Amino acid sequence: MLRYFTKKMKKIERKLRKLIASLQKHEPDVVITEQPSQNLFVANGGLDCGVSPEELRHFCAEHAAGTFDIYVRIHKPYSFVHFDSIQDAITLFEQFQGCKPYSLEKNVTFYFLYVQTGNLCVLIQIISVFI
Repeated sequence: MLRYFTKKMKKIERKLRKLIASLQKHEPDVVITEQPSQNLFVANGGLDCGVSPEELRHFCAEHAAGTFDIYVRIHKPYSFVHFDSIQDAITLFEQFQGCKPYSLEKNVTFYFLYVQTGNLCVLIQIISVFI
């Protein structure tokens, strides 16, 4: 069992490195951080992966105690979620990193990254390019 756990963790780390490089290329204004924040980047949580905003909202509502906002880019395989509580972001990040949520119609694996926004103005600039 330990071998599988280690192998799975290595796979997740490899995937995250690729996601970071891709996100920095396509969204240069988004700053990725290792420190927990209220904002999560959700890889495979976008329209191009067949995940609707309603499905993502339902998934987050099942596991977050507080309120949150979802921002989806058209023709992108990812989305962003802004939580009012940092604890809700941490919970999703830790419990579902590299997991396939059972509540989704599509069989996709979610990968999360913490995204840093300095203040509400920066977040509004990010949101302005979303639907």
